[in-house]
Order: sequence, then C-alpha cells, then structure tokens
Amino acid sequence: MTKGKFPNGLRRAMDAKGVGLTELAKLVDTAKQNIERWANGERALKPDMAARIAPFLGVTAGQLLLLPNEDGAAPSTQPRISKDEVMKEAAAQNLRAALIAYGVDKGQLATLMPVIETFVTKAKPAQSEQTGSRDLPQPATPRRA
Repeated sequence: MTKGKFPNGLRRAMDAKGVGLTELAKLVDTAKQNIERWANGERALKPDMAARIAPFLGVTAGQLLLLPNEDGAAPSTQPRISKDEVMKEAAAQNLRAALIAYGVDKGQLATLMPVIETFVTKAKPAQSEQTGSRDLPQPATPRRA
C-alpha cells in the first residue's frame, strides 16, 4: 500500500504484475509523472482513472482505491463508485486496448473512443451474472422399462 498523503493500491498492483511506470503510462495514455504521483500517494487516484488502469494490472478499481471488499475489509477514505460504473469504464478501456492491439492509430482511436464511451455509458447494467441451476442444461433422465 502507498504511504503518501493519498494511499492506494497502485504500487502493489504494479509490482505484482511486473509493470513499470513508463509501460503503464503508455497503456492508459497518460504521463509517466501522473502514474508516479499516484503510485507514491502524492496525488489522489480518481475512480475513473483507477477503472482505466485496473484491467492492465489484473485487479479491480476497488482494489486500487482500497475500497472495502465483500469480506468487510477496512473501509477506505476514497470515494465509493458503483460496480456498474467500474464495469462500464473497464469495458470501454478493454475495447480501447483491443483496438490498440489491432493496430488502430491514435487519430482513429481519438475518433472511436467518444463513440465507445457514449455507447458504454448508455448501456444498461446486466442482470446478475450468476446462473442458477435451473438455467443450466439438465442431463436426460433414463427411462424405466
């Protein structure tokens, strides 16, 4: 955990994933100095940026922001964001990363991202992703003679 004025889980997540400041800055399209300030706790890591960074580090925005988990971990002084907001932002950033991976240049990306963000923002939250046993295909029951 970062011990600066604005503690967060960014440094720990970067170390765990083996991602450096410069690499992460390029992935999320921000200045290396911003990543460094957030990682050192010199500046507050905002929820929207945490949602952009999280998919690249294999963590959730809540983990980066040190939000309490479902097990009741200690509450954080950081503002809470809804799961839907985090999921929508992560979806937009995953699409962005995929576009970059497929060779879309910055000009095309600048044109596409507002469209993607508008679409994702207007998307309705999905119903629970948990599937009940009645939703699963049932094996055929053998017939008795």
